[in-house]
Amino acid sequence: MSSENSKEVASSRMEQEPADEVSGEFLVVDVAREMEIAIEQIENLPIKVGEELVDTRIAGKYRAQLDKVINEQTRQVSLMLQQMAKSMRGYKQFGKELFVALEQKGIECLEDLNDYFVTTERDGELIADICDMFQTNAREVRTVLAEVRDQIRTPRAARTLEEDRMDIDRDG
Repeated sequence: MSSENSKEVASSRMEQEPADEVSGEFLVVDVAREMEIAIEQIENLPIKVGEELVDTRIAGKYRAQLDKVINEQTRQVSLMLQQMAKSMRGYKQFGKELFVALEQKGIECLEDLNDYFVTTERDGELIADICDMFQTNAREVRTVLAEVRDQIRTPRAARTLEEDRMDIDRDG
């Protein structure tokens, strides 16, 4: 297969199979699928070369050596591409999970992601400052804030009743 013919096949395939959409904005080409197609074409290379050279006058020992080199190189390239295709499937799965996690946080574009990072970093610095101020850690701050929240949520009458009980216990 000639170089021009390979380009035509790839181009027509890209036109027929549009890229998959992810999260409405991000387009992803299925690289693993494209690599599998390339692997098939590479694995067919020794046959194509053999067909092209069938009518040429090449000595038997040179033809055998040529076949050996082409077959070995084809096998090596095919193995490398197969490994890359496996890796790409892993990256694709990671990407899907990442987009789900981002979507759950309301992140729809890179600007949202950058805002999220800036906010998270700023909040982390604020928490670190609070911990330094009270010479404690974030877990203790969280525990104290939960207690304060519970006290605020407890109705005033219930707190007064509880305080009265505590006064009676002290007097008794």
